[in-house]
Amino acid sequence: MKSFQRIKNINGRPYMYEITPYYDKKTKTMRQRSKYIGPVKNGKLVEKPSLPKTTYEFGSLLPLFKIVDDLSLKEKLDQIVGEDSASKILILAMNKILRQNSLDNIKEWYEDTYLCKLYPDLGLSSASLSEFLYRIGKSDIIDKFTEKLVKSLKIKDTVYFDLTSFSSQSRNIEYLEYGYSRDDDLPQVNVSLAASKEEGIPINYAMHPGSVVDLTTLDNAMNKYEAMGIKDILFILDRGFFTKPNLKRLIDSSYEFIIGASYTFKEIKHQALMAKKDIEDARQMLRIENNIIFYKAAKLSIYDQDLSLYVYYDIDREKDEKERFYLTLEERMEKLKQRKIWRYERPEEIAKEVMGEYYNYISWSYNTSFEVTPKENAISQRLNRCGITILGYKGNYKPEEVLIWYRTRDEIEKMFLSLKSYLGAKPLRVQSKETLNSLLFVNFIALILMHKLLKIMLDSGLSKKYSVEKLFLELSKIRKIVLANGKEVTSEITKKQKEIIETLNITIDYVPKNPRV
Repeated sequence: MKSFQRIKNINGRPYMYEITPYYDKKTKTMRQRSKYIGPVKNGKLVEKPSLPKTTYEFGSLLPLFKIVDDLSLKEKLDQIVGEDSASKILILAMNKILRQNSLDNIKEWYEDTYLCKLYPDLGLSSASLSEFLYRIGKSDIIDKFTEKLVKSLKIKDTVYFDLTSFSSQSRNIEYLEYGYSRDDDLPQVNVSLAASKEEGIPINYAMHPGSVVDLTTLDNAMNKYEAMGIKDILFILDRGFFTKPNLKRLIDSSYEFIIGASYTFKEIKHQALMAKKDIEDARQMLRIENNIIFYKAAKLSIYDQDLSLYVYYDIDREKDEKERFYLTLEERMEKLKQRKIWRYERPEEIAKEVMGEYYNYISWSYNTSFEVTPKENAISQRLNRCGITILGYKGNYKPEEVLIWYRTRDEIEKMFLSLKSYLGAKPLRVQSKETLNSLLFVNFIALILMHKLLKIMLDSGLSKKYSVEKLFLELSKIRKIVLANGKEVTSEITKKQKEIIETLNITIDYVPKNPRV
């Protein structure tokens, strides 16, 4: 006979049992076997909780998923390179932000994240990725992507522009030439980057031969972006541009710019040395990323014109810079004291080699060994600059805008610098322009994701409590759990995580549009 279920009340509580009738040969009667199933509530069996089978990294991906959808990045890439290639580019870009694994370890990271559920069965071995990057690098993907991005976002206003360089041990890339070096004495390629101030994201990059002088790219960039319908361009430039001829040309031009001041100018050194006498004023105080920063306005005379400056003083940064300075100075002095000179070596050259940029802070003599003495006056002048940042600008900008936008340029520099170790080596060991171009494009997509998130954090006030790194660290604790019965649940979230998610306008179970599953 067939089994059936019956509810039994035991001590006033209902429980479900499976009843199986059977014939007892000894008693020659029908009897029943009972098998306990579980408790009953409201007339229904209470399901047993299923044990976790697999967990995936999920929380740190949430803001990236949202930005990909908001900017329609997946759809744009799908149209240019196809669905699978678009998925690979986005996965590599997300890894660039969250882990920065080498190509050898991308697959392992991917399989530990919820990405493997959304975009399954992608070829992400090191060999597959190398072939993929070479193929993507042969296309004109950046120009096609920029055209779609500018058109969809209707970018018409301010763009900022920066230039950095990459050295390489390869001699096989035609763009590599010896030129003004920001890094090693190796062949290099310059990379310019343009970004929309309003959207807070990069919109284009371009490679230039390493011998190209920095300012020669500005006019070409202006013409290129004006052709796209973008009229107002803000150039954000590093200290390498800070020379009198360059500044004169920039001031005379129609360009707006923000530029890091160089201490090769005596006037800038004087501004830094004198700043701390009157800058610490509560009426001139900013709060950025939970740090208090004081500021004041100043001017720098360039021939017959004035360059506007903001001088900033960060107390916390001053402490860190002083500690780093003394630690490095002490380490190099000890190394120099222990250095022995061979007959063919010159003591002065060895002292400069060992001390590097700290050479001017010591006096030395050599007689069988180095005698090293710190120069207190030079050290005092250097320490007076600790915590001080001086930025020049042209345009109607508040002190917090100038500092935040220049720091944004620093983030671009950091991410482009990290590209140099993307394959586990510095300098780059790429062997072709195609591979270099594809790696730059992956970084470019990562920059879009990172800087859109940064702008959202600035606009919402999250940047006052969290850096981008701390935000991802907090969200990384949220895991997606797949139970033994196949059901998916999300781990419990803390008060901090809930605040971040709600401020970013994301739901806890958000998944991107058009996944590959």
